[in-house]
Amino acid sequence: MGSVNDLAKRLRGPLDLDPEGTQDLVSVIMPCYNSGAFLEEAVQSVLDQTYRSLELIAVDDGSQDETGQILNGLASRHSNRIRVLSQNNAGPYPARNLALGKARGDLIAFLDADDFWDPTFVAKLVDRLHSDNAQIAYCGWQNVGLPEKHGEGY
Repeated sequence: MGSVNDLAKRLRGPLDLDPEGTQDLVSVIMPCYNSGAFLEEAVQSVLDQTYRSLELIAVDDGSQDETGQILNGLASRHSNRIRVLSQNNAGPYPARNLALGKARGDLIAFLDADDFWDPTFVAKLVDRLHSDNAQIAYCGWQNVGLPEKHGEGY
């Protein structure tokens, strides 16, 4: 009998974008509330990752703007990589928890809908997790949206 991870890998079906089974699946969880202005850039930064074994679970948290329509359009174009969930507005933490309950990944990453990643972000993070035999990883961030602090790392 195989491990739980082996069983999970067999059950993934079309979400497994690593046919050789050499990469852990990373579930990217994105809560979204009235995020229409930023959403496509955030989602594209996930799709552009050099680490290919990813699923994106985006939760529309009762948005009043075009967030739901944008998410559904992106999911229809990338149905093997993006799943959209919806809930009445409850805030980002309940939205993350809803997505966590649906995640299929061996690893979990969080990305807010108004943020974006460098294309090598997930590959570097997963590599570091494995090379250090770590259970959790956290990284800093860099402000690119405010002119007075442009490029300043945190």
